[in-house]
Amino acid sequence: MTPKVKEEITACLTSLQQDWAQNAQDWQPGGPCHDDDDGDEHTLMLVTFGTRDGEQWGMQTGSTDYVGGCYGLPVWAQVSLDHETDIAEAVREISDQWDDEILQGVA
Repeated sequence: MTPKVKEEITACLTSLQQDWAQNAQDWQPGGPCHDDDDGDEHTLMLVTFGTRDGEQWGMQTGSTDYVGGCYGLPVWAQVSLDHETDIAEAVREISDQWDDEILQGVA
């Protein structure tokens, strides 16, 4: 992951985290985004980042069906996000997942 991509993904996750915090009531039990089956106090937002080469990337939240910014990109990484997520750690997770897939020749 290049420094530019790291900066872009950090900004993206930071923005999503701020949105999550602003709408936190939706993620609490009884809220429209809460998964009643998970047993947690609140539901985490699943964020998927896709790449081909670690330089160009796309992202999507929620479903990883046949639409979204990652579809068509062979290398994916997923992180869970809420108001307590350490963004720097999440970016490291994404980079590590991408590196593992790229080294395995997925791309």
